[in-house]
Amino acid sequence: MTLTIGEVIQKTSAYFQQKGIDSARLDAELLLAHVLQATRVELYVNYDRPLSTAEVAAYRELIARRGQREPLAYITGHKEFYGLDFTVTPAVLIPRPETELLVEAVLAYLEDNALTGNSTPSIIVEIGMGSGAIAVALAAHCPDVEIYGTDISLPALEVAAQNVGKHGYGQRVHLCSGPYFTGVPSELRGQVRVVVSNPPYLTRSEMAEAQPELHREPSLALDGGEDGLAVYRQLVTEAADWLAPGGLLALEIGSGQGPALIDIINATGVFTPPEIRSDYAGHDRVVMTFSCKG
Repeated sequence: MTLTIGEVIQKTSAYFQQKGIDSARLDAELLLAHVLQATRVELYVNYDRPLSTAEVAAYRELIARRGQREPLAYITGHKEFYGLDFTVTPAVLIPRPETELLVEAVLAYLEDNALTGNSTPSIIVEIGMGSGAIAVALAAHCPDVEIYGTDISLPALEVAAQNVGKHGYGQRVHLCSGPYFTGVPSELRGQVRVVVSNPPYLTRSEMAEAQPELHREPSLALDGGEDGLAVYRQLVTEAADWLAPGGLLALEIGSGQGPALIDIINATGVFTPPEIRSDYAGHDRVVMTFSCKG
């Protein structure tokens, strides 16, 4: 029996709903669009078009993978972030919309800083760069910055290198292997304008209760220890040494972690009172503070 685009989307949506997938209809459409190399709009325009046997077979393979709760982005190998397309694999955390708020905060700071004529070198360090989404997004909107991205995962850095190269920023985005500031040129200590990071911040209990898809992503990028704050304590301490006076420390945080981050930052004695920004759901999402040393 020949099936149309509309019919397979409806059948697949129902199947995904049975599997407990929240975004059942959207995922059904995106997977079919991937198979047909089409947009979602083109699917609707051609809703009654019959699918070939080969197209149905290819689609069924992807349906089976998604039904086993493999993340959609790993199946298609792509994820959009800040208007840019990124290659993703199971070696990296899948870029999320809420992380775009972190990028926006850094871009706003850089724009304001440029307007004041500040002479701080345009150096950004990203800790735990993963797929390279944050670094590439910043490079795309700030042609005068140089970015050093570090990660302890070599497979993650390989994916980041692909994305940096694909978008043409190999001359301005440098990849460093190791924890925290390992690999960043030592002469930049005290000269960095921005330190930005989306560290692992899920607690052990949150990891245990997470959806099946989350357990397909690298635990190194998610597990923040018993209280979700293990990486922040070290990162804040080290960032204080690398930032120039007035430099920005911008971190993504988990819901409800704002008060704890305020305490961690204030304990250093070298940062301004932190500002906590919420996401569109009203949850704590970004903490910003500035170096006041010097």
